[in-house]
Parts: sequence; structure tokens; C-alpha cells
Amino acid sequence: MGPINRSRNTEKKNLVLPPNPKSSPLSSAASQQPYGGSTKTGRSHQSHVQTTQEATSRDRKSSEMVSAFEAWPVATEETTNAAVRLIRVGDNTRLLVPFTAGVVQVETHWPDIAKLRGSVQCNGSGCLLCRVGIKVTLQSLLPIYDVTVRNVGVLEIRPDSRPGALLPQVREMLKHFMSRKNPLVVTVQKTAAYDYSLNWVPLPPGADDGASSIRIFGERFEKGELDIASVYQRITNELLATYPEIAASMNVLGVQI
Repeated sequence: MGPINRSRNTEKKNLVLPPNPKSSPLSSAASQQPYGGSTKTGRSHQSHVQTTQEATSRDRKSSEMVSAFEAWPVATEETTNAAVRLIRVGDNTRLLVPFTAGVVQVETHWPDIAKLRGSVQCNGSGCLLCRVGIKVTLQSLLPIYDVTVRNVGVLEIRPDSRPGALLPQVREMLKHFMSRKNPLVVTVQKTAAYDYSLNWVPLPPGADDGASSIRIFGERFEKGELDIASVYQRITNELLATYPEIAASMNVLGVQI
């Protein structure tokens, strides 16, 4: 398995792709080079998130007409691969094609607050969630090709080594993948709250191996256009302090920003 990157916040993240099998969609030269680039982690919080397009729309007058072609741009392979997407494994089987054994590790919190759903990136030194006692978890994110949506996403792997957990099964799959010359197709589904069933077989000749999407993903990551950790919300301490539940904990513990 390639070097593992551990990231707390906005530190530079390098995803090192180990040498791939000859049939891998990535060239052997590219697969041995680290995908480097400074991260561009932005603040994310439900209605506080503004894309450039949304901000531009708000600047326009309500009566102003714009071209329908400008308002509804046609999605291309490049634009659909522009954002990093978290692959969620549920009851239905997901079909995935591995192309690297490199992962990015991100420290996250699960605040479990009514108006703040999902994992939140740890803010590192001085993190408010750490200071009020909300557990930090080191998540591993594995880039992998999703056959169903025909795009590269990232598979979240929790630090759980129990039999039936995802981590030991993915580790065995990657060991098999890196020792073979032929690409694999992986089937994975959730069988219980924290248990998964993961299997793999050789990818049939002529089947979708995701070559184009993987190439685009690699190029964008190398240019610093993709921040894999962005699949998790990043919220400032100041904004976190506005949530009543967190504010109450701060008051009792005497925590100040």
C-alpha cells in the first residue's frame, strides 16, 4: 500500500499512487508520481455555502434576463468530474473499480446536532469541537471509480478492524489488486449497521474501466483543483459556537474562542 497521508486541516495533502498494474487506466509514469497541490478547503455550512454561480445569480436584478444556455450549461465529462463525491455504501450493491492503493486521511468530528448533520473536519490546533469533548475520528478516503455513475468518487473507510468491517476487507482487496496485472471490479454493500460484504472478480474484457474519468481526476488533483477532504464540511470555530448545543457546552466548560 502506498504512503498514507494524515491531514488535520489545510495542510498540503499529497496522494501518492503506487505503481499500478499494466492494465491500469493510469500510465505507469503518472502512477509513480505523487499527486501534489495545495488544498483549497472552503467553509461549508448548509445555507452558508455559496458557489460562484450562486453568488453571481444573487448580484443580478430579479427582472434581468439571461440566456437559457448560460443558466443551464451542458454537463461535460470535465465538469461532472470537477467535484469530489463521497461514495455512500448502503443496502444496494455498489460496483467499484480500484486504481490506487493511496488514501488521504482526515480527522473529523460527528457533532450529532439536529441542524448540523454529517461529519465535520477537525479544525486542528484550538478546534472548538475538540475543546468541548466531541470525539475526533481519523477517516481514510480511498479514490475509486464508481461504475454506476461513471465517475471517480472516494470511499470512506472508518478505523474499524473488526471482522465484517470495511477496513480489513478493503485492505485485502487492495493487496490482491496490487499483486495482479489485471483490473478488478469490486462489489460492496452494507449488511448491518457497521458490517459490509465486499468481494471482487477480474474486470471483464471491454467493460468500463473508468480510464477517462480516472485520467481527469488525476490531472485535476495534480493541479490542486481537487481537495479530497472537501467531502466533509469545514466550519469555523466562530460559526460552530452559534449552535445552541455547542454554546451550552462552552458555557458549562468555560470554553471561549
